[in-house]
Amino acid sequence: MADTPISELEARLAAASEPPVNAVERIDALNQIAWELRGRDVPRAHALASEARELAIAHDYPLGQARAARTMAMTVEDLRALERVMPLAEEAKRLFDQVDDGPGRAGSRDFLSSLHEFLGDLGTGLELALDALSIARQIGDPVREGYALSSVGGILAASG
Repeated sequence: MADTPISELEARLAAASEPPVNAVERIDALNQIAWELRGRDVPRAHALASEARELAIAHDYPLGQARAARTMAMTVEDLRALERVMPLAEEAKRLFDQVDDGPGRAGSRDFLSSLHEFLGDLGTGLELALDALSIARQIGDPVREGYALSSVGGILAASG
């Protein structure tokens, strides 16, 4: 998805918004563009993910809710607002586990690992990073494996 131009994602979102609206397609389109915009247009990414989360909850679509919660957590602009970030990150982890989405399970643990490392809870951070590494290896995802290894290394370095 990283190579998909924003204009194409915008077109998908527009198409998914045309009647008759398929809720899952709209949620997926909102999540796709929110994820792509997370580092470019943080306020819009957060707003789109929030909309996707509300729709996913209303339509009982846990995978859509998990993806939205992850993006929302990653786009809270004030990193000191961990009281908002942590519950969203935990929600994403729980939902990715519920739907057994391997990449989401690994990614959500890696993200939570970095939050715990930031808070100085290196033990929990390391446990989550090792869990992410295990999942990434199980699903054969070298990119997520690399992220997890980076987290493990960072935490070990921080712990001396």
